[in-house]
Amino acid sequence: MWKERQKRDYCRANGLCYWCNEKYDPAHAEVCTKRPKAQANALSLNNLDVDLNENILAQLELEDALSQDFGQLSLNALAGTSQGQAMRVRALVKNKVMLLLVDSGSSHSFINSSFLHKTGMTSVPCAAKTIKMANGSTLLTDHIVPALEWWSNGHTITTPMRVLDLDAYDAILGYDWLQSNSPMMCDWEA
Repeated sequence: MWKERQKRDYCRANGLCYWCNEKYDPAHAEVCTKRPKAQANALSLNNLDVDLNENILAQLELEDALSQDFGQLSLNALAGTSQGQAMRVRALVKNKVMLLLVDSGSSHSFINSSFLHKTGMTSVPCAAKTIKMANGSTLLTDHIVPALEWWSNGHTITTPMRVLDLDAYDAILGYDWLQSNSPMMCDWEA
């Protein structure tokens, strides 16, 4: 993220195209070969689709409203296996090592209640939220650490995290964190 900002600032200050580093002018955006092009998304129908009527639309609306009340925790966050390509980060919180999972499949950022106790930190009550686990079960979170300060790779980061009993990780950086820190430029190989 920091490199992204530095590149953007450098290009802007020197009048260069962000994508190809050539001299930028308003007409350049149309001819730049490296600039991402607009995409069109299509919805294909199949013979399993049904005609939409008022009852089906009402049911879909109700399901959408109910799903907004739930958070979710992905299978990666639930299982905690070391297999696969999950992105794990080691961080420090109050001189304790915290193992974080960066997980776009989890709706919110969570901190393990046992890690809170280990560091002696406290949480504050918040509006209760039901979290749907990848295995179908649900958990309730009704506490939050509004500004958890953690350090990793020379950076201090502050993140609000809901308190949840997690088995595998000390914390989960969920979609809410990814969204609030977008856009990002990632070198997944490194």
